[in-house]
Amino acid sequence: MIKSLRYLVALVVLAAASVDSYAFEYRIVTNAPDSTLNGMYVQLRNRSDIVVPYSDDIKDCAIDIRGESERSFPALLHITSREGEIRKQYRINLIVEPGEIVVDINNKFPISGGPLNDGLKKFDNRLLETCHDPDRCDAIKRETIRQNVGNGLGEYALMYYCGHCSPSEWEEVIGWFDDETRSLTYFDDISGVKQRLAPVWDGQPFRDVEGQTLDGEPVRLSDYVGKGKYVLADVWASWCGPCIRMAQQILTPLYDEYKDASIYFLVPTVLYHNWFTQMLG
Repeated sequence: MIKSLRYLVALVVLAAASVDSYAFEYRIVTNAPDSTLNGMYVQLRNRSDIVVPYSDDIKDCAIDIRGESERSFPALLHITSREGEIRKQYRINLIVEPGEIVVDINNKFPISGGPLNDGLKKFDNRLLETCHDPDRCDAIKRETIRQNVGNGLGEYALMYYCGHCSPSEWEEVIGWFDDETRSLTYFDDISGVKQRLAPVWDGQPFRDVEGQTLDGEPVRLSDYVGKGKYVLADVWASWCGPCIRMAQQILTPLYDEYKDASIYFLVPTVLYHNWFTQMLG
């Protein structure tokens, strides 16, 4: 009886170990031989953990990448020429998942694969259909994330959601994921940025910053904010050509029109990192 019990416990431990160490096999191939690929360089980049699980020169007119992973993840297949005056390159977004994933260098998504890659193409098509409606786009991203927590498609949608969401929205959505996903390099970095942005996000009290006028006199943002007028502050670097042109084309006419109204126009051109270091603390 004791021996049988020990044997049963051993089986349970072995089974648990097998689950923890489970890795699926995947294969990424081109749909047809293409002689123009020979000599080009291909990388498979894990976009959420910022690592490169595969890189090599292309041989035999085709891409044939085989590997194992313990988790599905969003990836970029980057193909580029090594020589020539004009470098050719192709970029294909995909989800690494079990089984074979077939790509065509002229398509930005796989032409066939498993359910996650099918979902990836549908997700992109839905975003294109609603690109004129930012709120609807964000709703689609949140819906896709919610339905795919724990897989590579959810991580892909999360990467596209993080750019415009508020710190509080990010905290909510990243909270749907487990510790392992939250600690991935890309998402950990975004969480750090959102934490720094939180004190200066819309609706938060402003952080005072200081600089100098063109005459070298000290000036602070608080010299203008809270004085009964709106404040428009356009922060730009003095070496930024497009910024100067935009100021001439947009801000100057606005100033001429509203300079006598209840609005201050501030155009700080102090060093970019100084201003934003003060603003972000």
